[in-house]
Amino acid sequence: MFLRSVDTSCEYKSGEYIFGILKDAILDVGPENVVQVCMDNATNCIKAGSLVEAEWPHIFFTRCTCHCLDLLFEDIGNITWIKSVLEDAQKVVVFVTSKPTILALFRKFSNKDLVKPAPTRFAYMFIMLSNMLDERVYNGLRSLMVSLEYIRKKVARTQKAEYVSNVILSAFFWRNVKEIVAICAPILKVLRLPDREGATMGLIYELTDRMVEEIKALCINRWNMLHSPLHAAAYVLHLIWREKCPDSDGEVNDGWMDVQDRYTNGDLKKQGALFDELDIYKSCSNTFSRPITMDPDRMQHPIKWWETFGANTPNLQKLAICAAPKKYGKLAYIHTNLRLASKIKERGFVKMEVTLDMIEKEKDDDRLLKLQDSIEEQGSLGARTMPSTSHTHEEEGSSIEAENPTHDEEDDDDDDDGYEEEEEEYVEEDDG
Repeated sequence: MFLRSVDTSCEYKSGEYIFGILKDAILDVGPENVVQVCMDNATNCIKAGSLVEAEWPHIFFTRCTCHCLDLLFEDIGNITWIKSVLEDAQKVVVFVTSKPTILALFRKFSNKDLVKPAPTRFAYMFIMLSNMLDERVYNGLRSLMVSLEYIRKKVARTQKAEYVSNVILSAFFWRNVKEIVAICAPILKVLRLPDREGATMGLIYELTDRMVEEIKALCINRWNMLHSPLHAAAYVLHLIWREKCPDSDGEVNDGWMDVQDRYTNGDLKKQGALFDELDIYKSCSNTFSRPITMDPDRMQHPIKWWETFGANTPNLQKLAICAAPKKYGKLAYIHTNLRLASKIKERGFVKMEVTLDMIEKEKDDDRLLKLQDSIEEQGSLGARTMPSTSHTHEEEGSSIEAENPTHDEEDDDDDDDGYEEEEEEYVEEDDG
């Protein structure tokens, strides 16, 4: 039931001012008839809500579900690699929808429109990504970029257009979009619930629990894909976790036992020696009791530590060093070698081990994304860029080749300013 609206355009909206408005409304209907007041998470609203609860303890201040979930989307969108994908997707949508002729051409290839982003509603950014994954939109965008009608347009030869084309034709971009949508789909389900008719509050609790479990399941499934018993062994034998007794965890202990069995080829005598040496390590006996072995700086470098202090436990020393090497994917392998070459060039050959402090201070996402861009530009990890000299299209079984002529600086300048000027179609001269 609608009661009234209040014009606050000329007022300073402090918590006390909002409370005054709520108080008048509550008194009008009677405090005994009010169960809750619902507002968003702005500081002044929180203050007003606390004042309401102080005045009438039986009235609850409830924070807006939609606003809370929108803030969750904002937090997710601020993750470095996700933020980069969102920015690229936004550039694609703005480029296609801001120019009427480009939009009309896109609609020839797709009977579903793009969803425009809303700057102040972060959930719309993820809805925009989900919309882009629709087969009609996905195929429409890619068909647009390689169509003769589009290639012949002046706007298609601007820097912005080339960037957008690279994004749309990038498998790396679409793979990231799918991953983001998979993470955010459970949150979107809950977000749609509060706007439904009827009493939905009782459903939100259960669906939020399901949302958390679904997102956790995504992470756990990837961990199960990655996890091996060697991770458990490396965890048990890493110095900084020794006081936590990692092998007291059932999963870790199973992994450690599996590594022991495979490492010794089932030799019970060797396994017994490893057990005895592990007891010495965990109890800080013999060499491990010396204060120097407890030095935090030395403990940050496990391989060097084991080489220096592990002589009295030779079997455990060898296993600990064997468990230290890491397995890299293609991008990480290339990234590591390039970074190693750079460091050797700068400071000569120095043996380096990663530490938690280094991980915390380094902006790995930024560096990996920049590296990915540079590698893709060189064509090392896949062709993100289109050929600049020719485009081949298959139409009704025939092959049509259209040259993409070079253009001068003035074309870029004309079309970069919001694409305000009408594009001119470029028509090739027929050689005869």
